[in-house]
Amino acid sequence: MDFYDNIAGFYDDMTRYSERFDREKTVWQKILALYPFKSALDMACGSGLHTVILHELGARVTGMDPSAEMLRLAADHARSLNYNIPYLAGVMQEPLPGIGTFDAVLCLGNSIPHVLDNTDLQKTIANFSALLNPNGLLIIQLLNYHRILLDKNRIVNISQQGENEYIRFYDFLESTLQFNILNIFRKEGKTAHRLDSVMLKPWQALDFLPLLEQHTFSSIELWGGMNMQPFAAASSTDLVIKAVKG
Repeated sequence: MDFYDNIAGFYDDMTRYSERFDREKTVWQKILALYPFKSALDMACGSGLHTVILHELGARVTGMDPSAEMLRLAADHARSLNYNIPYLAGVMQEPLPGIGTFDAVLCLGNSIPHVLDNTDLQKTIANFSALLNPNGLLIIQLLNYHRILLDKNRIVNISQQGENEYIRFYDFLESTLQFNILNIFRKEGKTAHRLDSVMLKPWQALDFLPLLEQHTFSSIELWGGMNMQPFAAASSTDLVIKAVKG
């Protein structure tokens, strides 16, 4: 995906990969204590933060992403730690022949809004089901677009790392959002900038529930974050969907 290929050079800096690592690892220790799994597929794994964490926690994990540059970053992280984690190119709405099945399929970090229409969302949920073992765990994490569409705040986040400032903001369109990253930095003693943008579909809980039931998922829970707190449409930052394949 061109958007992620384009931002790969500053992605880990902007998302604070190193600063988040221990905190995210604690979250996954708690999840694994309640929902243990031995193998996992991280769909849209980005630069591989969660694949490395899950490997350290004892899972046999595979990472998948459509961006060649993100896969390169992920492989570099694993290689730097001498971890043997397989990474492969693919998109979540298309079958991955020969990859096998897993105890868990994870789609984290607001990845699923890159699926832009109902047909592809149905294909995505069907693909998740096909990749899971019986009684396998599905976790989908995205932002709480119910709250975002109500509030209509264009600014998502402003952060600074060294001489780089990152401004993340939305353009609200008819049925989609354009997500933008403005990177302001110093180059040759002068202030410079670059703007990268991508379209997102603001999926909400009711878009997923009938599809999950159609594909025989059960034990469906809605969380307001990866700490497994109950989901509140008006106030939760995230929507996390936990389901088990029947």
